[in-house]
Amino acid sequence: MEHPATISKSIGLTLRKDKLYYFKYSRTGIPFSGKKTHYFTDGKLCFEGDYKQGKPFGIHKYFASDGMVQEISYIEGEINCIEYYYENGELFERTPYKNGLRHGVSKVYDKNGLLVTLRSYKDGELDGVCYKTSGYKPGTWWHVPHKSDCLDKSEKDSETQLTFLLNP
Repeated sequence: MEHPATISKSIGLTLRKDKLYYFKYSRTGIPFSGKKTHYFTDGKLCFEGDYKQGKPFGIHKYFASDGMVQEISYIEGEINCIEYYYENGELFERTPYKNGLRHGVSKVYDKNGLLVTLRSYKDGELDGVCYKTSGYKPGTWWHVPHKSDCLDKSEKDSETQLTFLLNP
């Protein structure tokens, strides 16, 4: 898929060695604070996000031309969570972060909002716990007990059927 070109509503930013954002050609040494936005050439919003004293702040939203949305939540300049949304507005995936790495339980949903996959991460690595409905009846989950990504039941050698209630 070809992505349309983008135009900026604000002056470009650059990330310097001190890990702070500045106006691209600024020589003042003052980190950027304010809202940054980009638009596709057709005028539709492509990106919006705030910066405070040179650090990403709050929620940064990226809009794809196909309707998908990515939201990155920042606390004190560090990624706290990344969420992806379907074009219908339903949550597709939510992944928590710690120290810039995936950390915690990542949840994936289908277009109707049904939780379909759980992946547990620790310090950026899949920690071996993965559950996936993979089209089975709601409430029936399959556990992948090794350090790989989730696989469909037909691709797994050994699995344990688990039935439990989840609060998505």
